[in-house]
Amino acid sequence: MKNSIFLGLSIVLLFLGPTGCQKNATTKPPLVTVEETNNKTDIKKVVLTEPIKTIEDYFLNEIDLKGPANLQQIADRLSESQVSQVEEITIIDEGANINSLQGAAAFENLKNLRIDHSQIKDFDGLKGDSKIEELSLIFSKVDSLESLPKKMGIKTLDLNYCPLEDLGDLRQLTELRDLSVCGTKISGLDGEKLPHSLRYLGLRETKIKSLRAIESTFSFVETIDLSHGAVESVDDIKDFGRVQQIGLCNNPVMEQFRDKDGNVPQMVDYKGVSLIFVEPDF
Repeated sequence: MKNSIFLGLSIVLLFLGPTGCQKNATTKPPLVTVEETNNKTDIKKVVLTEPIKTIEDYFLNEIDLKGPANLQQIADRLSESQVSQVEEITIIDEGANINSLQGAAAFENLKNLRIDHSQIKDFDGLKGDSKIEELSLIFSKVDSLESLPKKMGIKTLDLNYCPLEDLGDLRQLTELRDLSVCGTKISGLDGEKLPHSLRYLGLRETKIKSLRAIESTFSFVETIDLSHGAVESVDDIKDFGRVQQIGLCNNPVMEQFRDKDGNVPQMVDYKGVSLIFVEPDF
């Protein structure tokens, strides 16, 4: 994903489970204080103690948010003005225990939403007029894109390691440029059902054995990552269209380019396309 500069308040909710890399304990004073404002619902409102752009990993502990939870429960603990300033939410690792995107619409200026290792199964809670530009739900339970609002202005969609077998029809996502579905069950793509604004396809660790399975995307996609996959040959492609580079590290097709000394080149110019046999930087 591309680096972004955010002028408003960002919320970063960072969870590191027992199997993750534990950061050194912070000694900074809390950036929030909590006041119980409703004894009936026990909802706790967050009061910022200083102007900040990022609220870090201890935020959930501060607001006493316990799973299974959704984004509405986060919004309920902030004032209306605080919610309106939020442009980024990042929840990492299974400790988040988020099971729904319900409440996402409350963050009307949200641009980046990333929730890793969640129990989220669908996109209920998102709206077509959302300002979200980057959406990442890696290692979630999403197995269908049917509930994704098709008129959202998403530019980057990351669904790596979700149980997806098919993407369905995404043509109405006319601003989508980066699509990543690495580690899914997808074995091919229909370019007629993808927006022609798309320039990057992340397909690492998928079951795609032949480039013919994604050839219909070559008229608009420029970069494709098929590293650590099952691609066996590239000989059956006559025209790579707009494609400029394809990552093929750790694919069976590498044997086709091995020289007499047993070495595989790092990159080969093949029919005008750069075939990359080392870990790509895209």
